[in-house]
Amino acid sequence: MPTIPPIVMYVLGALLAVWGAYRLNVGRKPGRKGRGGHLFFGALYLLMAAYLILTTARVIPPPRLFGAPPPPAKGQMIQVVPLTEIPKRPVPATVPSSGPASLPTK
Repeated sequence: MPTIPPIVMYVLGALLAVWGAYRLNVGRKPGRKGRGGHLFFGALYLLMAAYLILTTARVIPPPRLFGAPPPPAKGQMIQVVPLTEIPKRPVPATVPSSGPASLPTK
């Protein structure tokens, strides 16, 4: 799977920071309609830009999505198990009925 070059993430983070600064500047002008929304989203864009740049630079670790295991330590081997060697779960021979006969009567 190809990876995204870090320069793309840095440029995207810089664009988010510029857009967030613009939104904050627009929100600071008095008498403007929707002032609070500009301030809120400007701060949100600045936070997203900082997070994107810091995770790309590996200052803070990226999130582990979907419970992915952490990468192995340096020098540690990864054990790969073929699908044919994974034990199968036993399947019950009969499935209990959950029809109307098993419902309690009043």
